[in-house]
Amino acid sequence: MSRQNKALPEEQQAKLIELLNRRLADAIDLQLQSRQAYWNVKGPHFMALRELFDKVAQGVEEYANLIADRGLLANRRAGRL
Repeated sequence: MSRQNKALPEEQQAKLIELLNRRLADAIDLQLQSRQAYWNVKGPHFMALRELFDKVAQGVEEYANLIADRGLLANRRAGRL
């Protein structure tokens, strides 16, 4: 099955890029908050919580990279890069 290059109208491309940029900012914010929690956790469940926050930060980093790649591709297709 071949993939056809179906370009979105310019208005929809702009909305898509804006949405991707917002979600990327949200993902980066969540990653930074997870790292902050990782470094500041205290108490009897220190190690378990630290491992949890580390896993969350790593997962969000992968997700942020995916969003960034898609945003870059969308910008290229829109002729902005």
